[in-house]
Amino acid sequence: MDDLRATVGRALSAETRETFDQRVAEQAADLRGLIDAGAFNSSGFAVGLECELYGVDSDGHL
Repeated sequence: MDDLRATVGRALSAETRETFDQRVAEQAADLRGLIDAGAFNSSGFAVGLECELYGVDSDGHL
């Protein structure tokens, strides 16, 4: 049980949140660049793109 508590504690830490937010911003910018460049445009066979998002309020709560 202590391992679980430690894992949850790390997941909820401010440092983890900062790293997560930075990674999301970087990945969103990369995706936006690919979309703007037409990387997903296709006149033929197409494959779908799935994006998983989490809705949160201004305090960061789900």
